[in-house]
Amino acid sequence: MQYVMLTFYFLITVLLTTPSVDPCYNYTSLDEPWRATDYFVYNNNYMCDYNVEWNGWYRMFYNGQNTQMPESCVNNGMCGTYYPLSLNGTHPQLEDGVVTRQVCFSVGGCCDYRSHPIRVKACPGNYYVYEFVKPIVCGAYCAVPEASNQSTPSVSTTTETIPHIEFITPPITTTAPPVDPCYNYTALDDLWRRTNNQHSSQIMCDYWVSWNGWYRLYIQGQSVQMPDTCVDMLSCGTHAPLWLMRGHPTVEDGVVTRDVCGHWMNNCCYFQSNPIKVKACPGGYYVYEFVRPSACSLAYCADARNINITSTTVMPETSTTTETTAETTLPAPEIFYPFGSAAGDTINAAVDDGSSSVIQLLSPFLFFGRTYQQIYVNNNGHLTFNQPSSSYVPYSFPARGSQDIIAGLWTNLDNSVRGVVSYHQYTSGNVLTRATRDINTHFPNLTFTASWVFVATWDKVSYFNLTNTETSFQVVLISGGNFSFLLMNYGDIAVTGHPVQAGYDTVNSTHYFVIPESINGSFISNLRNSSNVNVLGRWVFRVDGEPRNSILNIAYSNISSDPCYNYESLDRPWRANNESLSLH
Repeated sequence: MQYVMLTFYFLITVLLTTPSVDPCYNYTSLDEPWRATDYFVYNNNYMCDYNVEWNGWYRMFYNGQNTQMPESCVNNGMCGTYYPLSLNGTHPQLEDGVVTRQVCFSVGGCCDYRSHPIRVKACPGNYYVYEFVKPIVCGAYCAVPEASNQSTPSVSTTTETIPHIEFITPPITTTAPPVDPCYNYTALDDLWRRTNNQHSSQIMCDYWVSWNGWYRLYIQGQSVQMPDTCVDMLSCGTHAPLWLMRGHPTVEDGVVTRDVCGHWMNNCCYFQSNPIKVKACPGGYYVYEFVRPSACSLAYCADARNINITSTTVMPETSTTTETTAETTLPAPEIFYPFGSAAGDTINAAVDDGSSSVIQLLSPFLFFGRTYQQIYVNNNGHLTFNQPSSSYVPYSFPARGSQDIIAGLWTNLDNSVRGVVSYHQYTSGNVLTRATRDINTHFPNLTFTASWVFVATWDKVSYFNLTNTETSFQVVLISGGNFSFLLMNYGDIAVTGHPVQAGYDTVNSTHYFVIPESINGSFISNLRNSSNVNVLGRWVFRVDGEPRNSILNIAYSNISSDPCYNYESLDRPWRANNESLSLH
């Protein structure tokens, strides 16, 4: 009876997940050359499919030519991203119908990590369609530049009627807006966006605009369009002006997706921003579904050629209704321990990818069974014990490597442009009193007195090549008696497209922890609103080696309410399947 029920359930599941419309003729075209397996990322401008609102089925193209996903692992840094996503296995055959395939990405080996699975179908005409979903990391789905070296759908031996092209649903159907955006848009009339507004004293940034829906561009009431050729740096009221790649569509094309580039450092596409949708409308104008760009300071341009400007006054309009700006100077959160020159900190050299010199600890620090007498504060957001590190791309924990590392926020930071990295250690005074109070509050079952505190602070440090960003956090080491603790305090954290990670890892990964959502730069700003001790922005760990208490308060107060971090521990030896029931 059990097998019958399982079989019935399986059949029901397949029926419910079979597409109601054949995706071979109802898909969205995905033609983005940066997805190619031979496209290497320069300047750390990584694309991120985690931020894409995937909906329905997609067919992959490369410069208009049919292509497909790779079936083997792809090296880091290819496909326009840091974590390239490929199929972990072969494509299906025509007779297989819709199948589920595992998607993988590489960190230290080949396809050693898995993302969410996707559905795939082989179609008549030797192409595939994919039901893409949001990956688990800030990676991107890859495309093989020449699909001929990959598998192709086998030709069916049965006669199959292929619809004539006029009767095939256009590719845009699955994502076509319910209301025609040609007649349902927001007018965007910002004089500062014009292409001839150069070297403006007020730098604008569209990253902070809450984009929603479709927009039509104007300059002083005159209809204009985005430029579709490279725009000079420091134009359009911003640092890196955004222009449209591959030209505008025609009315017959319907809604299309276009890549967007930002000109910087004499590279017309130095910033590969997030793609947008565009539609050509009857009447000779265009509408754009603008989205948040990949960084600051980037802004969408309005082509000012053949436009009469009646005033040269540049008044920012759209971006004044923003959420916040990176230029805003906010005080350090109350959870921060004293830092800076006023606290007597030693300041790291303002060098990109630099580190402190070796710091001799005034008291030994016990970290999961290993006692250290020295430490290094590395500018890219992490602490190491045996040697300095210039690494700006975090490896995934657990790495099962040969070093202990504490990652407050391991990413590509640059204190040579903005911000200060500093440190201080204490063996007496108010800081020890505060540390004693904090630990006894967070660990009420312990009686603890701090005898040594080490505070490392990253204050308003910018990301590499994103000079308008500011990120602030602390790593605090506390010891006393046989106890050691680690505090991570988070202030304002700017979002980023750089790979990121917060947590710690040990030799052979006998102990490790990754703060939830800290591996995605798009959500990294949530760190200041997360905690495992009910103090927003603070994470606390016992790290002397006692495994039961290394991570406390199992029910995390992370705002996501994800049960992976919000559960009750159930540790009852009698539940083991090797325990027999004894009756007396």
